[in-house]
Amino acid sequence: MNKNNTTELDQQRRPRKTGAVSSEPKPEKIRAELNIEKWPAIWNPTHSKIHSKLNAVSRTLERESNGPDGTKTVSQVTINPIAHLGDLTTDDQRTLYALIKHWEERGKPPHETPFSIRHVAKLLHKKGWGTNVIDAITGSLERLRGTMLVWTRSYRSKDQHIEDMERVYINILSKLKIVRRKVDGHVTTEAGYFQFDDHLLKNLLNNYTKPFLFEVFMSIRGEIALKLYSYLDLIMADKTRFERRTKDLFEDLGLLGTSYRNPSKRKQNLEKAFDELRGITLTTGVLKVAAIERTKDGKDYKAVFQKCRALRCLKTNWR
Repeated sequence: MNKNNTTELDQQRRPRKTGAVSSEPKPEKIRAELNIEKWPAIWNPTHSKIHSKLNAVSRTLERESNGPDGTKTVSQVTINPIAHLGDLTTDDQRTLYALIKHWEERGKPPHETPFSIRHVAKLLHKKGWGTNVIDAITGSLERLRGTMLVWTRSYRSKDQHIEDMERVYINILSKLKIVRRKVDGHVTTEAGYFQFDDHLLKNLLNNYTKPFLFEVFMSIRGEIALKLYSYLDLIMADKTRFERRTKDLFEDLGLLGTSYRNPSKRKQNLEKAFDELRGITLTTGVLKVAAIERTKDGKDYKAVFQKCRALRCLKTNWR
């Protein structure tokens, strides 16, 4: 075999730099409002026993931070649900992302956005069309409209410092109208509109947001996995490795039920979520590692996450 033939074979064997990546469609991104993304504990697991409609009570999330001068500041978000509607859930989080996607598709109007529940159901990948689907989406919309979020030294906008906004009262939706017509007991036409709260709308329009992979999030089934995904997508945006004690991680996520107090129970719940999340695409890469290790003091476990760039993960074919 001459030198020229060898060169041709070598070139054929070398992996193409762009072929594998360019043939894969890029996950669709939306722009999620940044304040809400920073507080994943706003959303309770949909099937939570301690946060059912019968137990929907006000709850307050807190964080302590140090200012530039060394003084400590406590930031809070208080969630005030309407009792008969229940608390905000991960299903409502999905609905919010679907509304943002629809709003973007409509050209990001600075006012009411026309919509139909049927189209929201399509965005949410709901199977079939019937009373259960209609009622579930309507319930989510009503909670997004009715739940009051009180931000104390915690709400930011692109052009204002947090000190200038001591306390802000927000309903995620400031306007909601649903029109439904029935003929012989069947829904024949739908119409309506929604509008985001002025604070949220301003941030969405001014791009005080973060990119978010809509379809990837919609494909996740586990409720703890859902909460973990949005949490990790934000916190690992600027890092390739992240570790957190499970006690602190569950507090970050707002998972404070009695079943989560035991380290072994936290480990058990996380392992199920990790099985679903390991190898999933984040906005800034691929979650290569999601593992649990004993802490050095032996009193808890720690969650260990590692991210790699999508191109590198594809080349190594590690999954």
